[in-house]
Amino acid sequence: MKSIGAGILGFTSLICVSSTYADGIPPSIVRDSAKTTVKISAPYKDANKAFQTETGSGVLITESGDILTARHVIEGWTKLNDDERVSHPLIVKIGSIYGTEVPAEVTNTDPNPDTDLALVSLLRPQTNSFVSLCYLSKSPDGEALYAFGFPNQNNLTPLPGTFGTQKVKRVDGPP
Repeated sequence: MKSIGAGILGFTSLICVSSTYADGIPPSIVRDSAKTTVKISAPYKDANKAFQTETGSGVLITESGDILTARHVIEGWTKLNDDERVSHPLIVKIGSIYGTEVPAEVTNTDPNPDTDLALVSLLRPQTNSFVSLCYLSKSPDGEALYAFGFPNQNNLTPLPGTFGTQKVKRVDGPP
């Protein structure tokens, strides 16, 4: 089992943008995010035992296709039995809701409920663009950032925000 050794907003690709880009996000950042941000579709059974699909975002962190995402996105899928997982696979699309579907598996989850992290791996061999993870010992207060993801079933979308003293301040809801 692969280990999770990094902290990140698990549901998005988080990009820090210098305040010198007041006119918007540089096109190169948008292009790079489209290569590394994924949409995850994770089937699960609801309270009535009917299949539903949880969707969320993740970010490619290795060339071989390891993806960091939020545990809550894949948690229901991990509770399915082996036959149900085969008939209702975990599906990843890279960079677009219209991208090619790639089957994946959950390779690890962080048991710490405060981190909400999971590691997902692509099952189809391919070479992927990926982001390098970094650790910030002190957040750059007030620095602009964009979280790229697939909110509300939309295509890849940058959501603007800023770093705050304790948490990232989101524009789409409370932190």
